[in-house]
Amino acid sequence: MSFERRQQEVSLSENEQQTQEMLEKKSRWSEALARIERVKDRLGKGIDENAKETVVAFLVNEFPTQQSCEGHLEERFGKMERIDPYITIGSRTCRNDMSEKLK
Repeated sequence: MSFERRQQEVSLSENEQQTQEMLEKKSRWSEALARIERVKDRLGKGIDENAKETVVAFLVNEFPTQQSCEGHLEERFGKMERIDPYITIGSRTCRNDMSEKLK
């Protein structure tokens, strides 16, 4: 087999591997997105709609989250204040807790 032909095969194998990895990532993303729909906080509320994609991005990349908020207006001391969006990254314990919730 010629060197060029071998290089083409190796390149094809690398492309196939990258394609497989991409498909696996998309699958993990879809599964995580579907599973977080079932996650509820202690008040029975789900993850804020505008925070879900970001929470999934953290989880798929193995960054556990503890809290998230898409931001909102809140009355404090008689004035309306804007609460900025946030996501709190958690510890390994938190990741185990979230993993249990996602089952």
